[in-house]
Amino acid sequence: MASSPTRAPCAACKYLRRKCVPTCVFAPYFPQDRPGRFTCVHRIFGASNVSKILNDLDPVHHRRAADSLVYEAQLRLHDPVYGCVWLMALLQEILQDVNQRIHGAKTKLTALTQPRRAISQPPGAANTAAGYRGEAHHGDAVAAGGARPRDVRRGGRRRRRRAILKPADTADHGGAAAAAA
Repeated sequence: MASSPTRAPCAACKYLRRKCVPTCVFAPYFPQDRPGRFTCVHRIFGASNVSKILNDLDPVHHRRAADSLVYEAQLRLHDPVYGCVWLMALLQEILQDVNQRIHGAKTKLTALTQPRRAISQPPGAANTAAGYRGEAHHGDAVAAGGARPRDVRRGGRRRRRRAILKPADTADHGGAAAAAA
């Protein structure tokens, strides 16, 4: 009498205490050496629901669906209230942060790569129109892409204020201030 080779039951059939047939839906995805995988899935989803899910899908997607069910079941056992929702919320938050950083970087890159406006007027003409008596204002120089003028770095603002206020001081104090100057 020839005996047929006996096949070891898969983790699902072993847990459910039934004979594992060659057409067992669970055998490829819940092997005998990893019984914890099916235990988690069975506690959360139940064996009949898992078999329905696997039978409703194309065979190409069975492996990924089984892995996904195991992952969700493990997270649900770890956190019965939120399960895998907290992880999805965390990933969405990270994705929003990364998208905001990308948008900011694109904005900065656009601002840096746009051609700078060339000044067509002579340096003294723009500054006298602004009321600075021939001295460049540091904001104009920086906006034009140049360095700050030397007088601004060494207290040029005070000199300008004195130069601007000096005529007003002489008018307020009369001839004594004018004579002292």
